[in-house]
Amino acid sequence: MKRIIITLITALMMFSMTVMVSAGELDKNEKEVLNQLTNKNFPVKIENRYLNQLENYLIRDDVSVAKEDVEDVVSYLREALLAQKAYKQNKSIDNFKKMYINAEKAGSLLHLILEYDSSVGKFYALDSEGYIVIDTVNPIKNTGEEKVAEKEWNFSVEIFFAIAVGLCVIGLLANFRRWSRKLRSKHQKEYDDEEDDELEVASRKTRRARRQTFTYVNFKEILKYFYVPIIMGLIVIGIGYAAFLSTSEMWGSASKNFLNTQPIYLTNDSEAQPFKGDEKSQREELRLHGITIPKFSQRYGELACKDLKLDAPVYWGDRPEQLAKGAGHYIGSFLPGYGKTILIGAHNTTYFANLEKVKTGDEFKFTTTYGIFRYKVVDTKIVDKDFDKAYDLTADKEQLVLYTCYPYGTLNGTKNQRMFVYLDRVSGPSIKK
Repeated sequence: MKRIIITLITALMMFSMTVMVSAGELDKNEKEVLNQLTNKNFPVKIENRYLNQLENYLIRDDVSVAKEDVEDVVSYLREALLAQKAYKQNKSIDNFKKMYINAEKAGSLLHLILEYDSSVGKFYALDSEGYIVIDTVNPIKNTGEEKVAEKEWNFSVEIFFAIAVGLCVIGLLANFRRWSRKLRSKHQKEYDDEEDDELEVASRKTRRARRQTFTYVNFKEILKYFYVPIIMGLIVIGIGYAAFLSTSEMWGSASKNFLNTQPIYLTNDSEAQPFKGDEKSQREELRLHGITIPKFSQRYGELACKDLKLDAPVYWGDRPEQLAKGAGHYIGSFLPGYGKTILIGAHNTTYFANLEKVKTGDEFKFTTTYGIFRYKVVDTKIVDKDFDKAYDLTADKEQLVLYTCYPYGTLNGTKNQRMFVYLDRVSGPSIKK
């Protein structure tokens, strides 16, 4: 009886360990999805930043892919990407529908909701709670200085206004010759009438003087030739504006029925609990299932450098909402300890204001929810363009890459460059996958 009990307890412990190992890690089905998407026979090459975001999503505890869904996920993504490629060459509604519908089907099998952000014209994917897990916005451009919003005219109003002005000019040119002839005939008549009395002669001289000084009478004479084109312009504006409203309402209704044109992702104001231990007491190796992947916009770490007097909260996500509160961790890169590239950016006027003074050998301390990591600066680089070539999201070596807009200072014009700082890991736990 004791042997049976011991056997049952042992089996239960082994089962619980198996569950613990599989939770929060890539299982066989999830690995198969990633392998097929990166296979050389896959017809469309997917950017590594999207594959990394998908991997970060699949390693979560609450995510799993059924065995029977693996082929369907890959098939739907294949059709969506091929349709996207065709849409770039031929922007037809059929190609767009095929792209959207297949991407939505693939997302539903992965428990993702496909949405469209009209402010940037990009698709992104949400989890069941409404947080972004796959973001298509270019991360490096987000650190650029935000421009003050200027009031702009509606494009349609500009067109109608230009038409009205054009009609006025045409009316002036068409009637200017007629107006000149009329003035000359009046002027000639005044000189031909020699039998008028002295009072009439004085009156004519007065009128000539007024014409020479371009008085209100002259201006009114010219202005009357604008009446017709101005009225015509206003009529055109009225008709055109009514037509624009009707078509815009029709398009707005169609677009809302087809896809959501407003971003609905949630911003997470919560802060994950920081690591309570010290560097000496933490483990050298951690299991992935014991780490909670932060949600989009959640603060999960603190990045500090004593030499630079830099201290920045780190958020999961790098859209303007996160960069306004601290440093943003690009969700297409990986967590500290994972053994791959970590990409973090911030504005050079706020949390990375002192990064310009960085020197090789400076040490940064990165405190996360599961451990404390230290990184040492090994290189810096100023990049003019092709920002995505300044870092490697496929590298198997763990490297922390910090970036911000450049040049520093408020009077240097457009900040179209980026400063990159590269740091190698010195200490901290490794995550066992």
